[in-house]
This record gives sequence, C-alpha cells and structure tokens, in this order.
Amino acid sequence: MADVSGKDLRTAERRIARIAHHLLPLATPPRLLPIQRSVASANDSYRRVHGEVSTRDATWIPACDESGKEYTDIIYEKAVGEGIAKITINRPDRRNAFRPNTIKELIRAFNDARDDSTIGVIILTGKGNKAFCSGGDQALRSSDGYADFESFGRLNVLDLQVQIRRLPKPVIAMVAGYAVGGGHILHMVCDLTIAADNAVFGQTGPKVGSFDAGYGSSIMSRLIGPKKAREMWFLCRFYDAYEAEKMGLVNIVVPLERLELETLKWSREILRNSPTAIRVLKSALNAVDDGHAGLQELGGNATLIFYGTEEANYALEGVVLQDTHPLPLFSRRIAPLPTSAATAAASTKIEELGSLNANLTLEEARCLPGHLQDCLGVSVAAFAPPAVAFAPGTATDAAAGSPAAAEEKTEFADVSSSARIATIRVIRALTNLALKEAKDLIEGFPKKFKEGVSKEAEEANKQLEEVGAKISIV
Repeated sequence: MADVSGKDLRTAERRIARIAHHLLPLATPPRLLPIQRSVASANDSYRRVHGEVSTRDATWIPACDESGKEYTDIIYEKAVGEGIAKITINRPDRRNAFRPNTIKELIRAFNDARDDSTIGVIILTGKGNKAFCSGGDQALRSSDGYADFESFGRLNVLDLQVQIRRLPKPVIAMVAGYAVGGGHILHMVCDLTIAADNAVFGQTGPKVGSFDAGYGSSIMSRLIGPKKAREMWFLCRFYDAYEAEKMGLVNIVVPLERLELETLKWSREILRNSPTAIRVLKSALNAVDDGHAGLQELGGNATLIFYGTEEANYALEGVVLQDTHPLPLFSRRIAPLPTSAATAAASTKIEELGSLNANLTLEEARCLPGHLQDCLGVSVAAFAPPAVAFAPGTATDAAAGSPAAAEEKTEFADVSSSARIATIRVIRALTNLALKEAKDLIEGFPKKFKEGVSKEAEEANKQLEEVGAKISIV
C-alpha cells in the first residue's frame, strides 16, 4: 500500500468528519410557545402617556328635547358632568322591536344630542338583557310599511339609519341579548359596537319576507366581506358574540355585568380626543360607502374647519367692514417676491439721496417732487403708488363735486384682519349691539371723543395752532 502523507491523512479525516456530521440524528427542537400579546404592557404604556381611564359608573339624569314631550318608547338620559348621552329602546315586552313612534322618538333624541354642545358621545342600547333590538314590530307591518295609531305606513327606520351615519359625534351600540333583523342593522350603522357575552347577531328578513338592500347589505359586506354577508343573508343563521367579534361585526366582547362600565370607559377615552378630528374622521370613513351624500357631509365639515382660519376671517372682513373694504383682497396675503438686484440698487441710491437732502427745509422738500417731475419729464401719475384701487362712488365722485369734510373714524392701520374682527366682537359682547351698530360705534369714536373735549382743551388747541402747531386725534 502506498504511503500516505500526513497532509493527505488530515484532509481525509476532515472530509469523513463532515460527512459523518450530516448522518447524526437531528436534535429535538425546544417547544415553541405561541406568541402572546401583552395587554397589560400596552395598557401600562397608555396609562403612562394619557393617565388612568375612569371605570366608575355614571350618574344618569332624564333628558328631553326642545319640544318637552315625554318619551314613551325610549329612555333618554345624560351622564352628569360626563359629556355622554344614552338612548335606550324601552319596549322589552316586544324584545325592543321598534314601531314608527319608536323611530320618531329616537330621531328626536339623537337630534337633541347632536345640538347639545356638552355631549360628545352617544350610547344606543336596549332595555334589559334579553335583546338590544329585534327589528321592526311585525305586528304593525302592512303592505306599505309600518304604521301605528297616528301615522301612515312607511319605512322611517331608514331616516334613523342615515341620521346615525351623518351624526357628527360617535355613536356606540351597547349590545346585550339579541341584535337581529333591523336591530342588527342598527348596531352596524353605529360607529362602534361593544357586545356582552350573551349577545346574538343575525338577519331574519328572508324568513319573514323582508330584506334590507341598503345599509343592511352594503355596510355588512364592508364589515365582514361579501362571502360572509351572503351567508348571513341567504341562510339567516345566528352567531354568538365571539363569532361576531371574529368576523369583525363587533369591537370587543365583555361579560354582561361589565357591559355598561366598558362602554363608559370607551366613551371617556374618545372624549379625551379632539372633537373636530373625530367629526371629520367619521365623515371620511363613511364617505366611501355613502357616495355623494357622504362626500357632501365630509365637505361640509371641511368648510366648518376653514371658517376658523385666519384666511376666512380676512374674507369676513370684506363683509363686516364693507364701507372701507368693498372686496377682500386676497393678493395681500401672498408673500412678497424676493427683492431683485435692480430694486436693491435703487434702494441704495434713494438712501444716498436721502442722506444728501437731510438738511433741506420743509419748503425745499415740498418743492422737490415738482423739480424731479421737470427733470425726468413725467407727470404726477408716475409718482402714484402702484395697484391703487378706488371703490365706485368714492374718490372719483368727491373730485368731481365740491370737497366734502373728511369723516373722522377709527382706522385699523397695520392690524391683522383677525384682530379687526375680534375688536368688533368684543364691542358687541360689551354693548349687545348689532354687527353694523358695533362697527359704527368704533369708527365714530374720534368724533364722539372730540365732542366731549372740554372748553379749556379747545382753547389750548386754538392757542397752539396760532403759534404754528397742528393738533390731531390719532
């Protein structure tokens, strides 16, 4: 056998070891634990930034709208010092099924909560623990809709659905028990849904010869997907709270005894945020599904935000101060262009001329513009400031007729438009005057002030004018 060198032997050993390594049995990997979300850690972070959220119960007091009519089918309450309203469908003997009168009262209550500036969140729920709402009362259904003792048949629940969608404040559905049929659609048109662990969701329309081809179909398809929406409508199955949460129909499921406390907690967290931001976000989120009506609502909210800007106040100046500002000149708001080299050179020459002419007498300074006109061969119009606009019937008419005495009035020189409007608002608040009267009071102040000057001051003014002094009220 041929001799094998030491180098070749070591190479062979490394190759054998490499091959043998792949033949070894694999070690049993350690058992991997499922990744769990640390809810406690997330809550701790929120508390550190925003502080604790109160989980105490609320003190509710009965509420009514401007009509003063008592509610029979609903309970309308507001939380003391909380900014939260609660509207409860109060027909537990009918599983909180609604009739036309129920819808009318719900619309009245929602309108009042909308107009109440102290309310920021509205809770919609049903009386008792057996049902949130079971839809329309089938005992009152007729060929032309639902009718009760004082109305003709119609589907006025559609008006309520639109109202909830367009309400500029969040509406939270607090669901315990059955939310089926039209009641299921009511919770879907709300912004958030908090469900008790005994909640049941589903559609019943096709079983009783009914359906909702509006929000009940479009929003459901958006929430849970078109396949699951078809399943819910075509099969009319019911789903428990946890199945509904998995599908995306509800935000959270809590034990029944904690349902209202959890809903209040969510409401209080919402109230910590900007109401304007919440309002516009709700419109924006709904605009995709609500078509042109949703875009109109979003556009209206954008207009309200614009009304609070300085630019809008400047435009309002043209309305309030129309005597002196016939039209708001938005070009004034444009930033000036950078100074060119020619302009800078001209400014330097003017400064040099100003230094040379600093010792001129007043009479010599008065004659200087005329001398420059003769030297340059230009008219007086060339010395007029550029872009000077005259309102019709003001300067041109005065020049054509006899000279009229200058009217003394307060002028807002070098004051921002917002300050002008603010000044007039303060005067209105102090005097309870109308807008035009407040403006006239401010502009007529110099004249009133001059009338109140004592005779001694007038005599002093006369003596000063005799020696060449000029007195004016500024």
